[in-house]
Amino acid sequence: MAKNYTKYLVIDKQTNEITMIADNEKSANDFINLSVGDSIYVIEKVEMRYFGRSIIISIHPEWVCKILNGEKTLEIRKLFPKDYVGWVFIYVTKGDDNNRLCRDEHYGKKFYLCGPITHNFESLNGKVVAKFWCDKVEEITAYPFEAPEHPRGYRIGYDTPSIEWYKLLDISCLTEDELFDYLGRNNGYAIHISKLEVFDKPMLITMFRKPEFNKNIYDDNGNRLSLFERLRKYSITKAPQSWCYIEGE
Repeated sequence: MAKNYTKYLVIDKQTNEITMIADNEKSANDFINLSVGDSIYVIEKVEMRYFGRSIIISIHPEWVCKILNGEKTLEIRKLFPKDYVGWVFIYVTKGDDNNRLCRDEHYGKKFYLCGPITHNFESLNGKVVAKFWCDKVEEITAYPFEAPEHPRGYRIGYDTPSIEWYKLLDISCLTEDELFDYLGRNNGYAIHISKLEVFDKPMLITMFRKPEFNKNIYDDNGNRLSLFERLRKYSITKAPQSWCYIEGE
């Protein structure tokens, strides 16, 4: 079970910016007492299961298309934090010219795949197009033998699976052969997709920050980093190979 973390934010009332993140109230007060200048600070107590962290995940266009159209509500991964609860941002991998994700603005804003674009529809490849709330991650356990009820040798969850085997294949939009080709005899993770929010305007990967962005506001010598220096140091410039943590909302 994941722990509940308590943090104390020191906020500058004039700019409404987070100046410090402390592990306890005493550290936050000590920071304020030692501060110089005219700034007025307030302390905000925050309790979150995962403090200051969301996840950005790279997904191929064909699977994103199914997610955005509501067909796919379960994402299967070889690696993922098994006790994660929080927002997951969807980055569409670039792919190639024959596998582009587009939005049809004229017919219910549905999404589809197309080849090289010769019209005005915008390609969503290489952009962050949506986010969803992950409220559960279940482990897919690989059996060392062929079980009659699970011909490929998998089990969902440890004790009482919340998804029947046939249902998992249905809502993940995978065939049994596709799942076996992907996982083989290895364990995997079933990521539940809920509260999907599709962005009206796609976001660039450079708009996201590493989790240390609001934490490390000083350099190794104790000098305060400017916002520009922090952006250069903690902005995400490359899409993750699979997934990575980002600064939370």
